[in-house]
Amino acid sequence: MASYPREEFRNWIRNYPETFYRLEETGEDFRLLTDYAIGEVSFASIYEYEIAEMRIVSQRNREDLFYLHFDLNENSEERCHHLFEEMVHALKDAKGHDKTRVLLCCSGGLTTSFFANKLNETSDYLKTDFYFDAVPYSRLYEVASNYDVILLAPQIRHRQSEVRSAYPGKLVLTLPTQIFSSYNAAGCMTFIGMSMENVKRKGREKEKELQLQNLINHAGILSMTFVSHWNPYYVFRVYQDGEMKKEVRVQKLQYEIDDIMDAIHVLMLPEYEIEYISVCMPGEINRGTVNVSKNLAYMNRENIRLLLEERTGLKVRINRTTSMAALGFHHTHPQYHTLTFHSQNRVPFGGQAFIVNDVLYEGRNKAAGEILLLLKRTDVEKAKNNPHGYLKYVTRALITNIAIMAPEAIAVALPLEIPLEKIRAKLEEQLPERFIPDLYMVTEEERMEYMHLGNVLVCQDEIRRNAEKEEAHA
Repeated sequence: MASYPREEFRNWIRNYPETFYRLEETGEDFRLLTDYAIGEVSFASIYEYEIAEMRIVSQRNREDLFYLHFDLNENSEERCHHLFEEMVHALKDAKGHDKTRVLLCCSGGLTTSFFANKLNETSDYLKTDFYFDAVPYSRLYEVASNYDVILLAPQIRHRQSEVRSAYPGKLVLTLPTQIFSSYNAAGCMTFIGMSMENVKRKGREKEKELQLQNLINHAGILSMTFVSHWNPYYVFRVYQDGEMKKEVRVQKLQYEIDDIMDAIHVLMLPEYEIEYISVCMPGEINRGTVNVSKNLAYMNRENIRLLLEERTGLKVRINRTTSMAALGFHHTHPQYHTLTFHSQNRVPFGGQAFIVNDVLYEGRNKAAGEILLLLKRTDVEKAKNNPHGYLKYVTRALITNIAIMAPEAIAVALPLEIPLEKIRAKLEEQLPERFIPDLYMVTEEERMEYMHLGNVLVCQDEIRRNAEKEEAHA
């Protein structure tokens, strides 16, 4: 593949025919400026590598909306142009992220609709970054995922804990009665702003890191996980001797095999001495061939393992995300010898993985745990966007698993975080208490850590097996 000189790429970017952003140059780097987001293209030379990095950052909350990096020496002119154009398209689409989207909700919706209109008029007049919509409570779960803040009317304040459980990553508030009854738009926006500042100050969402325990790796391992609950992205990590040395994330709307190769190539610097690549992806996986979701459509039915081995010359493993999460969970909970990991994305996309007598069981074609096989399409439609539907959907899958596997523990990872006590209560309605295993709720960040840990563990097992074979032949 022909390389693309940095200066030629820079000249092409400089002359790119687009007018919705303002192009600014600092040294050899570019900034694509808009009122709502900033695109950044930067360049660096590392050893013989010519690295280009592309990023889009929201002006409102500094959140990364797009991120990738790649080696100009390993990409053609056409490929580099394609990636820049994809970033420009994402920058244009980022306009929807320029305001804090607030959803007002009451029992009927009429009162909040009137208030939402007044709030938008006041927001425009004051030039704030708030945008308001209103729905009745009966429609809340259909649309709430599209908003940053959920604001409940005083008369449905008793629903607040339920909504918070369903949307743990969102700010859920009940509007004070004096503000709601007087349609005090300025007071409402002040209340929301102060609440958002309190959340930041308290650091409500703290990342929980899991430690790699008792790993004896001597080889460098590149671990890749696809995190796919609500905002899909890849996380790449380099491990050496059981210690994480580097992490990068790639965030795009849709993924291609070249995106994986770009990140792998950048991370395969001489200092890391990578020997194994371990990848976990969603979908059905059989001998390296993946049947995946729409975000990975370009890789569907591809033998990812062979493609990566041909391009890198390294040993590659392709694993199911849920299987690796189960391995990681089991490693950090050694008191259990038989357990189930239930990982739910959106309905119906989810799966289970099983540890039986301390060994991962995947079954024929690694299809064990494809819970979609248990469900009728009508059941799936009823469960969408509704925590009550999710509860029924999840407990039905768990009951089937308990009846067949009788696990000692079940770990549950859900995009709508249903309290464990509700899951347990639902199980107790249909099962004697003595059959109900220990239950654990796993956060999104914990699930990712478990998947990385599983990726490292399977490589460690392979290293151990190869060493035993060499010793037997000696």
